[in-house]
Amino acid sequence: FASQIYRAQERRFEDTGILTAVSEGHINTAPYFAYATVWGGGQPWAVLTIDGQRLDSKRTISTKAAFGWDALFDTTYTGQLIDSVADLATPDRGWMEGRYEVDGEPNTSITANTNAMILAAIAFRKAGPLMR
Repeated sequence: FASQIYRAQERRFEDTGILTAVSEGHINTAPYFAYATVWGGGQPWAVLTIDGQRLDSKRTISTKAAFGWDALFDTTYTGQLIDSVADLATPDRGWMEGRYEVDGEPNTSITANTNAMILAAIAFRKAGPLMR
């Protein structure tokens, strides 16, 4: 299942040239949380609020998704995703949520969720699965 979700995002990039690493996450403007999907609400690449409203302008190249996909697949494409979020680390607070697709601006929200996923991805790359 994960392979198909990853491949859909890679394929979107191949078809459009738009780096794609969607996930749920916090955004730095109201309503402050969105679900970016491969397929949601009956539409491809929908970004949805918790009440199902479309918010596609907040589609984000997700930092946690970039690190997660890179840990699992380690492809040229996942390397491009990592490169696209590499400057989103802050020395005193951790990693920002990602970069907005529409204009490339950082999504400056910083959460434990994203930073925990990044740490888990780094640990997986270094030592393999936590449980065997």
